[in-house]
Amino acid sequence: MLMDNTELIAVGWGTTYENSEHASDSLRQVTLTAINSSSSLCTSIAHDMTTHLCAGTIPYSGKDTCQGDSGGPLMIFNNDKQWEIQGVTSYGEGCGRRYTSGVYTRVGYYLDWINQTIESNPATTTTTTTTTATTKRTNALSKVIIRKVDVLLIYFLVFLIFN
Repeated sequence: MLMDNTELIAVGWGTTYENSEHASDSLRQVTLTAINSSSSLCTSIAHDMTTHLCAGTIPYSGKDTCQGDSGGPLMIFNNDKQWEIQGVTSYGEGCGRRYTSGVYTRVGYYLDWINQTIESNPATTTTTTTTTATTKRTNALSKVIIRKVDVLLIYFLVFLIFN
């Protein structure tokens, strides 16, 4: 379970200010803090704290994700020195408004579904075959292995888009 005041990192290619029509030219990140689900900063905007979590900046300096960042990860750097996705950028009131928080879909809530989906769609390997004019031979030009984490992100993002 994510503790209040935990430092989180959100990344995305979205706009850099509210009502902008231009996405960022570079991948950007913002450091946010997990906000208590019973805080008015969270309860005023989040619809279901079972499936959502809130994050913002303390002391609410106006940093946030923005339009175009939806679907991007909200992560922590865990004790094992690994990035761990805690949430998926979902919605908020504007961008970077003081005394507001962003709302993120809780990955942990969907973890059983994600794992079942991964198990029912095992990793695949693709081999490319070429033939030359002088000899026929199979040349494994590349093997593309879709890792579990890639499948997890793809299915989770598809799930969010269509639900």
